[in-house]
Amino acid sequence: MITALVAQTWTDYSDTDTILVAVVAGNRPSWRALERAGFHRVAEGPMEPDNPIDDPLHYLYRIDRPQRARSTRPSSQTGSGDS
Repeated sequence: MITALVAQTWTDYSDTDTILVAVVAGNRPSWRALERAGFHRVAEGPMEPDNPIDDPLHYLYRIDRPQRARSTRPSSQTGSGDS
């Protein structure tokens, strides 16, 4: 379901390069599902939880639009080692 939602987001929001998702660190099934869908953990820290019984520690996950992620990789550094 997450993979389908990501694909639909790329279609519906053509100017979007990145999707960010915050998840409660203690909710292992949720952050593992994001990882299986291709998201990568990029940060962690305290946030006001949606549910007051949840711990404030959250993980932030990120996924980039595939074609744009490839086009912005280190190829922009061409010539940096060419002398």
